Amino acid sequence: MAQFLNTMELNLLLERLIKEAKEQLVLISPYLKLNDRMRELLQDKRGQLAEIRIVYGKQELHDSERQWLVGQQHIKISFCKNLHAKFYLSELYCIVTSMNLYDFSQVNNNEAGIGVHRTQDKLVYVDACKEAQRLVRISEDMKITPSNIPQQKNGTPSASAQGFDYAKLTTTRLAAYVGKSTHDMFRLLIKHGCLQIVDGKEELTEKGRTKLGGEKRMGRDGTYYFLWDKSKVKKQ
Repeated sequence: MAQFLNTMELNLLLERLIKEAKEQLVLISPYLKLNDRMRELLQDKRGQLAEIRIVYGKQELHDSERQWLVGQQHIKISFCKNLHAKFYLSELYCIVTSMNLYDFSQVNNNEAGIGVHRTQDKLVYVDACKEAQRLVRISEDMKITPSNIPQQKNGTPSASAQGFDYAKLTTTRLAAYVGKSTHDMFRLLIKHGCLQIVDGKEELTEKGRTKLGGEKRMGRDGTYYFLWDKSKVKKQ
C-alpha cells in the first residue's frame, strides 16, 4: 500500500531507491543541481547500472553540474520543456514528491510525498512507469561535452573539473582519484585496517585517522560519510 512520506522519510527512501536499483533508475526533477551526497550515490552506480536517466526542465545546466556530468558516462540527461513533475523510479520503488533533486538531504525544508512499492501497488507503479517513459520520449537528449571545461594538456578534465582539488576527498571521489570503484575502495580500506565493520557498518579506525587523515562526518540527512587526506594516498 502507498506510504505517505515526510521530509526525513523522503530522504531515506530516495537514498534506498538509488542504492538498491539494479535494472533501472529514472530521476525526474525540474531543477538539475546535485549536492555532494547525491553525486556520490549516482557515481557509485557506475558499473552496476547500464544507464541512469535524469530528466530536467528548468534553466541551463550550471558549469559545476556540466563539469561533473562530463565524466559520468553512465548518466544520460534529457531536457523536457515545461516540466514540473518530481518523481523518482527504480525497478522496485516509485516516489512522487514535492522534493526536487537539489533538495535531497536538506532536512530543514518541509517536503512531502508518496512512496509506492512495485509488488504492493502494482497498478500505481505501472502507471508511474508509463508516465516516466512518456516524459523520456518527449524529452530532448542532452549531450554533455567537455567544452568550456578546464582541460589538462592531455585533453582530460582538470582536477578541478573532476572534484579532486580538495585537500580531503569523500570515499567515492578518492576511489575515482586512484582509478577504482567505490566498492573496491571500501574493500581496500577495510583490508588495510583503515575501516572496520561494526554491527554491519563501516567505522573509522585509529589507523585510518593517522595513516590517511580519515574523518567521519554526518551529512544533513543524518547519514555518515568519510573524508580522506588526498596527499596521503598514492595515485595509480
